[in-house]
Amino acid sequence: MITKKFICYCLSVAMVLALLCPLGAFAAESEAESYVEAEPYIAEVEEKGGGAYESYSTAPVDPREFFGMPTMEECGVDGVDGIKWYIEWLAEMYYIYYYDVYAGYDKVLFYPEEDLWIVLDPAVESLDEFLEKYGIGENDYLDLELFWEETIEYFYGHRERQQERIEQRRIDALLRLGGTAGIVNVMVNGDFMKFADAVPERVGGVAFVPAKLFLEALGAEVSFDNQTRVLTADFGGFSAVFTIGSEVMSIVSDESERDVDMGAAPFIRGGGSSYIPARVVAEALSFDVYWDSYYETVVVIDTVGLIADIDKDFTVLNKLLGMLSNTATDEAGVLKSILSILAPITVFNSLDGDTVANLGADMSILTDGRNFNITIDVDLEGLVDLILATDPYGAADISEVVMNPDDIEMLELLVGAKAELILNYDEDMLYVKAPFLNSLIPELPAGAWIAVSEATDVLAYALFGTDYYYLMEELEPDEQAGADGGGLSVGMVLLLNNLGFSPIHLCEYIKSDAQDLKAILGDGKIKINGDDYTIKLTIDDIMGAARSDPYYGYDDYGYEYGYYSYSQTAFELEVTVKTDGEAVTGISGRFFMREDYYSSATQMKCEFDISAQGASISFELHEKNTYVISVVLDMSTEELVDGTETILGAPPVGEKVIPIEELMPDEFGAYEQQSL
Repeated sequence: MITKKFICYCLSVAMVLALLCPLGAFAAESEAESYVEAEPYIAEVEEKGGGAYESYSTAPVDPREFFGMPTMEECGVDGVDGIKWYIEWLAEMYYIYYYDVYAGYDKVLFYPEEDLWIVLDPAVESLDEFLEKYGIGENDYLDLELFWEETIEYFYGHRERQQERIEQRRIDALLRLGGTAGIVNVMVNGDFMKFADAVPERVGGVAFVPAKLFLEALGAEVSFDNQTRVLTADFGGFSAVFTIGSEVMSIVSDESERDVDMGAAPFIRGGGSSYIPARVVAEALSFDVYWDSYYETVVVIDTVGLIADIDKDFTVLNKLLGMLSNTATDEAGVLKSILSILAPITVFNSLDGDTVANLGADMSILTDGRNFNITIDVDLEGLVDLILATDPYGAADISEVVMNPDDIEMLELLVGAKAELILNYDEDMLYVKAPFLNSLIPELPAGAWIAVSEATDVLAYALFGTDYYYLMEELEPDEQAGADGGGLSVGMVLLLNNLGFSPIHLCEYIKSDAQDLKAILGDGKIKINGDDYTIKLTIDDIMGAARSDPYYGYDDYGYEYGYYSYSQTAFELEVTVKTDGEAVTGISGRFFMREDYYSSATQMKCEFDISAQGASISFELHEKNTYVISVVLDMSTEELVDGTETILGAPPVGEKVIPIEELMPDEFGAYEQQSL
């Protein structure tokens, strides 16, 4: 089984990654323009649109809040020309946000009704204050109002024609995918069903489908007795029996018989076609059913079959996943791990000399395999000195540096941050106490612990965007088992990773991802040497995987998608997973990547060795002629005699503990799990 030492090391590696994120962000921060460019925000809007319109709330929201768009004051705007620039940007953001992201939803088309000065700067309390703050006169303001009306009219003009174009784009997309316009469509395992005379109908909010065509698409042989008005679908090992006019569906096999209340009765239309309710029937037959509201399509998927079909190409990788899924069972004692991180950053300057900042962190982990007590001490003081030393405007204090105010606030809080964490594996609880959290959460009393229930759910949701653990509970036992009954599998991972997309694309995206992954990690790609498994990848492997994708193709100029970036990139990855035949005992490897773009180049390299005997990781990020970040992690572990140190499963008695739902009700009070 996986040892407690190995768990400690893996937990530490995850925390190192969390530390690297702010380092990269601050090191890459360069001279800021007085006016922020709109293009990055526009690109983000277009990316978030992506066709999955039903994924977003339709309530009007100021795009400045949704996308973190700077206010006019934060952009350093003043004077008539500066305000006009901001007006154009703001109007364009409203236009993209409400026409692209929410295409087709008429009720969210937004026209600000407040006075212009309120729209531009909600912080000011009067028009006079606005005029004084931005150094303009009343006539200038009247000119700005006219400019605002003209700009809004430019973006919002021809509303009806725009709505028609939006609807036509939806229909065109549906037809390209194989659907039929003007009806409720049905998709089974990624393929649209084709209907002739009898087409699906929605009756009282329930989608009814022609029974014979639908049940045959699910794999049955269908017969109908005109005298008894009984329809029978034979699936081989069992049969589904329907009676016209009855809301009860019977599932009959040699061993058992059970009735299912469909909530709606099958009926016959004038042409003689029998209709049955799609969702309840498919779910009773162990299919998963989704409703794609944008394309008005019932999506039916044989999830178990889809996972099994994918897993046939990943038997070796699934075996590794099965060994990784084993839990720690060694009860040999208590382990204490001490981890140190050194992260020097060098910013290059060929004229005045390079600037170096030494950052670091210390971490202690105490565990008995079920509870983890973690203390963290971060030293980022050198980063503040580095930013001040390289500031092009000669700022004397961090508050004077031209940076995002949120970044400055977070940096000041993390300079000498300390934190304590208690993770109770059995109760699935996480407790956190950190002084800097009092500044971020004013309602948190000094010295109090924050309690996070269902910790694995929350952490998985935060890290992966999908509530993996909850979904695992919701999956049927045969789905949880994977292809060979060994637990987590590649097919399951791909399914969970794609659940957030539009249902109509779910099968398509899962199969595409499986095809890409097969080219680099399928059977035959992982080398086996005794109990060890080795993976080696180069840029040619990555490019080969891209070319195997059915969506891979050529651009308008005849070049392969991604050809330039791939041809300018060096990439090597080698990972060896060591096992004892039943569980993973260690992981080691190296990674190298260099990307050249005209005169610039970025290089990353990493070496790591994690095992029960020790852990060491070195990482370097180098931007040509700009900066280099080096991170070195060393970890040592000792087994303690029982009673030497006390391991806590919860904060000490007498210390205040506050559930996170009370502190952040908007984020956690309405926390809803995603379900199949």
